[in-house]
Amino acid sequence: MLWNFGHIAFVQEKLVFGLLGKEMGIPKDYEQFFGSGTKPAEWKGTPPSFAEISLILTEQKTRIKDFLQGRLHEKLSTPFTNRGGITFYTVGETFLFSFYHEALHIETIKRLYRSFK
Repeated sequence: MLWNFGHIAFVQEKLVFGLLGKEMGIPKDYEQFFGSGTKPAEWKGTPPSFAEISLILTEQKTRIKDFLQGRLHEKLSTPFTNRGGITFYTVGETFLFSFYHEALHIETIKRLYRSFK
């Protein structure tokens, strides 16, 4: 569950800020713990806790809201193709995809949580 939670934070940050070449406002080690293709079994070091990730997500929401105002039609300097083969050309396209991506991982978290009850 922790990986999915952290992955949401990392990918959201990358899709909104990283693809525009802006500084990402999350700890640098989030990529090694939660980037695409990472696995908890391969973690080196101690990952952030649920509480720490929750704080990141809460703060991230405000930063994204402020940053994206009036920028949804802004073109990415280089189109981005995700692992699923979908190519994005604008900030709005990446942001819209982030909702779908988040929903997938929230559903996985819910299923894992139910399986441990």
